[in-house]
Amino acid sequence: MVLAAVLYVMVSGLIEPTSGNGQAMGVNVGRTTDGLYWTLSISSVANGRQLTATSLAIKAPDGSIALAAAPLSTYVAAETAGVRHVKAIAGATTISAGDGLGIRSALYPQGYRFEMMDATNLLASGDLRL
Repeated sequence: MVLAAVLYVMVSGLIEPTSGNGQAMGVNVGRTTDGLYWTLSISSVANGRQLTATSLAIKAPDGSIALAAAPLSTYVAAETAGVRHVKAIAGATTISAGDGLGIRSALYPQGYRFEMMDATNLLASGDLRL
């Protein structure tokens, strides 16, 4: 899939982790060369963080929920609600540095905001923008 190949073509810098608990994730925001997807590339993550216990939510610029929080495992098998999770290590059930998410820019345009969290902590957040 072209999306997997272009996840490494990053347009902007590292989004700072937001949690002070030592479990935060580093995420780089970019865009595919064709502009169809935002890319979230995982640059750092605590060992053993499960796909089923880490969720993604997307908010509109006004703060309303555009995509309700759902586990990252939701997006592994196929694109769902405009989001696809691409594993760096095929078949892994944990999140790894090098994993990526493709987010359809037509559904979630510039100015929308992503949040990645577990049951109690915000792990990473940032704007979808160039």
